[in-house]
Amino acid sequence: MHAGSELHLTVWGSDKDERVLFVHGSMSWGEECWREQRPLADDHRVELVDRRGFGESPGPDAGDWEADAADLGALLHEPAHLVGHSYGGVSALMAAALYPEGVRSLTVVEPPAFGLVRGDEVVEKFIRRVEAAKRDAHDPLDYYRRFVASFGLPPRIQHLAPGKQVRAAESSWRERPPWEAEIPLETMRAAGIPTLVVRGAWDKTPPEARAAGMRTLHAVCDVLVERRAGGKVKITKKHETPTRAGGVLGAGVGLATGLVVALFPFAAIGGGLLAVTTGGGSRGQSAVAISASRSPCVPLPAPGGARRRLRSMGAAYRPAGRRSGGPSSCRPSTPSGCSTTQAPSIY
Repeated sequence: MHAGSELHLTVWGSDKDERVLFVHGSMSWGEECWREQRPLADDHRVELVDRRGFGESPGPDAGDWEADAADLGALLHEPAHLVGHSYGGVSALMAAALYPEGVRSLTVVEPPAFGLVRGDEVVEKFIRRVEAAKRDAHDPLDYYRRFVASFGLPPRIQHLAPGKQVRAAESSWRERPPWEAEIPLETMRAAGIPTLVVRGAWDKTPPEARAAGMRTLHAVCDVLVERRAGGKVKITKKHETPTRAGGVLGAGVGLATGLVVALFPFAAIGGGLLAVTTGGGSRGQSAVAISASRSPCVPLPAPGGARRRLRSMGAAYRPAGRRSGGPSSCRPSTPSGCSTTQAPSIY
């Protein structure tokens, strides 16, 4: 039995052939984190994995990016587009490096791969805050509050529902630190996997959040993406100097609660790395659709027309060869290129 086959998968669009495998972050589980992506099932087989210790998957109840990577490798026996948010983005990065033959494209949303930026004073301060939250918390709810505060954000819930919510908080409390992961960027670059890095604008968060959470996560994104002439980007070496994604508990990470990303990671982005900055930030709702043949940021319509619009866009989004065309980038400096609406938020 493959290790990954033990994990719980929520599958939408089971009659479709094109696989997209979504990996949630801390304080969440598959269906809760990615429920806004359901319209993608009109044209794709959408698979939402519950990482070990979360949702309906078996334990141990302590997240671990290394174990996640092995589990994802087992699930990638049939090639898929791999999408990871937050801690799940670190797991996805590791899985893509270890099992490149199973990854048709890779999308990561603000992965806390802080090992790439150790030595940066702001990053080191942030890590100490998270370590203190783990050390000083006395129960899962207390850890959730301290964890969110580490990002400079106020908690938005006062109680954890028994079951999946409590388990998500407890497993996150015991999670292996993501900064211990050594991301093999050179290996990933050699594999030529089309890759998309998504970061949030954090424009609707308190100044403290932008100074702590945003600054720290964007430092990682800056290492993953190197700007080059003509707006092109590529995976770089280790830094020499210092979703709705995120789920019911908000995860405390930039593109967390309320984010809707109309992710088409299989878009014609060639063999390079595409960087996107979306509007909305932590407490807004953004939509981003990636395409080489039209404006990279396409507004997502009101809910009633979402499916129709996604279907109409689908004709423009076809799998690209790993090395077809050159890399490009999209980083709108304002939210004007993306749809931003208010959505319920718990942090």
